[in-house]
Amino acid sequence: YLLDHVDGQLARLRGTASLDGVQLDCLMHHSINLLVPLGIGSGLFVARGDPIWAAAGLLWGMSLLLAALLHDTQYKAFIQRLKRIHGPLHVIGGGGGRPQPQPPIPRKPLRLAAWTARKACEIHVTMNVAAVLALGQLIFGDHGLLLGAAYLAVMSLTAASVTAWSIVRSQRLGLVEQSFTAWYRVTPGYDLVFLDGWWFTREVEDSGEELEVGGEGLGEDAEGR
Repeated sequence: YLLDHVDGQLARLRGTASLDGVQLDCLMHHSINLLVPLGIGSGLFVARGDPIWAAAGLLWGMSLLLAALLHDTQYKAFIQRLKRIHGPLHVIGGGGGRPQPQPPIPRKPLRLAAWTARKACEIHVTMNVAAVLALGQLIFGDHGLLLGAAYLAVMSLTAASVTAWSIVRSQRLGLVEQSFTAWYRVTPGYDLVFLDGWWFTREVEDSGEELEVGGEGLGEDAEGR
């Protein structure tokens, strides 16, 4: 966990930054998202002998893993489409969003609750809270691991709810299509069209009625989801 926070800095310092390093970094993120909740659930299962704690840890871990994959798999979807495109596209640097200052903490109760739930599911928050709880259990002799059990129960339900909502929202709003359109643009005067399982960049006046116009509203359905 600690080394994960310095690997990028070391790569830049030594001039060894590469896509292979980025891939390895992502693999470590996915691993820790799954293994930390599983470890907490397994520890409670061993201490209490009830398999429900192991199941709760699995639910929490899978939820965090899916939440991270929801972001990463959009780029796999990008690559699948790019492999089936005939013609040029312009890559818009920063098209997927540039770093922005952190927005202020919401004040409305519902927005604040949603913001808190999302923050609680971030792995660095999980690691810090788990460390504090473990220290508290040692100091106060909490042999029944009551603090850990309460935290696991709350987080398994919270993570599952946040992840399910994020997946449904992404599908309903077509966020991957929007992101692709932000990153990749056709030449002015051209359009991206879909025909017989392939994508083509064609001049607008020559697209023809038999071609389906690609872009917003087309989504994955035209690709045979």
